[in-house]
Amino acid sequence: MARSVVATGMSHSCANLSSAAAPSPCSTPAPASTTTFAGGVREGTAAADARIIASVQSPTLSEVVRDINKYSNNVMAQQLFLTLAHTSRGTGSEAAARETLGEWLVQRQGGSAAEFTIANGSGLSRDTRISVQLLTRVLQSAWRSPVMPELMASLPVLGLDG
Repeated sequence: MARSVVATGMSHSCANLSSAAAPSPCSTPAPASTTTFAGGVREGTAAADARIIASVQSPTLSEVVRDINKYSNNVMAQQLFLTLAHTSRGTGSEAAARETLGEWLVQRQGGSAAEFTIANGSGLSRDTRISVQLLTRVLQSAWRSPVMPELMASLPVLGLDG
């Protein structure tokens, strides 16, 4: 079954989203006159005869991780944490994300529940903890993985970026 997000009555103008700091998410330049939608957003199944009026391509995971790491973007980190839960458990809650990450640490990294506490994904909680031994195993595993080059490229370089 195809799932989609349906905009109904949402007031939005692509031309109003661009600025010097952030380019417009619209895939084409705004026309002289813009289209305005009015209403809200709801999740559901699109009608068989529905036509796409706009779409946005998500950045790749490596691009998202790069932006999180280079700019220490805690909001994006939290969103990725919640997306992990939504993808694996069907719900984007902090509890589901903690369970998903905790299971991965135990099953894939050989951790024990006593070695870590996960409060959220933002990195801002004083309650989040991980043992030195478990963090070392995670980093060694990442170094040996096929994604190592992407991970290393995502880290900030002193004096250059991030």
